[in-house]
Amino acid sequence: MYITRNTVINALPAIKTLGRYANDAHGLSKITGLRNNAEYVSEGKRCYIEATRTIQADEEILVGYGREYWTLIKKIKQKFETGSSKRNFPSS
Repeated sequence: MYITRNTVINALPAIKTLGRYANDAHGLSKITGLRNNAEYVSEGKRCYIEATRTIQADEEILVGYGREYWTLIKKIKQKFETGSSKRNFPSS
């Protein structure tokens, strides 16, 4: 997550941090009725995920990754689909 020009949070190595498993309802494919139920809140160099409504025990936590993230992912996916790489792009 982008905090400032010089500060970015990378959750990849933080295996025990449960917030790293939150997904975005606005992924590469749209699912009717699926909406984000949380948002990122940053305080200084810390970031939290805060619910925007009550989340039931069996629900997934969904938080927006931001337009820039999905623009980049679409560009990368497009490169894979045009044959510039022999590997398959993972679907979401």
